[in-house]
Amino acid sequence: MRIVPHDQDGGAFFIAVIRKLSPLNENQVIKVRKTENLLLKNRTVKLQEQCQHRIVSEVLDDNKLLDEQKKLSLANQTSKDHNLIEVQMASDDVEYSQTESGDRSHRTNKLDYRHRWKGIDPVLFFKDEAVIKNIVSFFGIEESFSLEGRLVTRSTDNARRIYYISKSVRDILELNVQVGEQIKIASLGVKMFERHRSKDGCSCAYRLSYEGLSLLFPYMRKRILHASPVDFQHLLQYRTINFARFADARFGEEAASLMPGCCVVVLREGYQIADSIASDPSPIAIVCWRGKSTMNVLVSPADRKELLEYRFGIKAFKVEDEKSNENIDAFIS
Repeated sequence: MRIVPHDQDGGAFFIAVIRKLSPLNENQVIKVRKTENLLLKNRTVKLQEQCQHRIVSEVLDDNKLLDEQKKLSLANQTSKDHNLIEVQMASDDVEYSQTESGDRSHRTNKLDYRHRWKGIDPVLFFKDEAVIKNIVSFFGIEESFSLEGRLVTRSTDNARRIYYISKSVRDILELNVQVGEQIKIASLGVKMFERHRSKDGCSCAYRLSYEGLSLLFPYMRKRILHASPVDFQHLLQYRTINFARFADARFGEEAASLMPGCCVVVLREGYQIADSIASDPSPIAIVCWRGKSTMNVLVSPADRKELLEYRFGIKAFKVEDEKSNENIDAFIS
């Protein structure tokens, strides 16, 4: 599979699935072990060279610091001020300055050593049980869809985004922690939840992410509304609709009676649309926000356009564009 940048607003990749057809024979096993031993030896040598380089750098920095200390000491001895108290105070200041300089040098060495990982956020397991229970209760997530040990975040405070990972990825992360995080991970998991800043009185601090909806939706039992094709199309096209303006009055009443917060709107079953939809048995659903008096779609313009054009076969309508999806929280009303 070829992934091109202009289709998904990112980098270009080639993705392949490699399947093992048969076990290795004895000769192949011996060859693999020789290669592994050679790689291990090379890696050991490389680590030793890096350690030696760091030791030499630290020695040079220490020598440089000693030279500066000697210069400061000579400068103090030739001072014109012979007041004993002031000399003692100056000596104390110099000593403090030298200590502070040494601390800065030590911190600089650490920063230089870790500079190659700059810009890569850490991967942290999300273990706030109170928040997880609140999410499960709010969206009615079944126990068969376990979140325990499967949620991670890339931020150390407030966990703005929460990602869902598979068991195999979790095992790799745990092993990586045991070996000192030798693997620096740029991206992983599926974005499942995002923290919102709404003041509508929502009892859950997180909303759903459209990216992970297809994975989570089959296990949801709350916060689900079913819209007619007309209302579903209008939501995709206009993004924000007042409860009283829905074509289906019953749907508007259900939306108005729902507690404020994130919800899922599903295209009602029994619709007749393009052949591409009929061949796809999965339900068509979008993430929305039930505001004070409106239903707001939390789906990017590109995804809404794709649903309108390729899922419904509608190309005559234009989708209202937003400058940035990063400001989606500001849109929640």
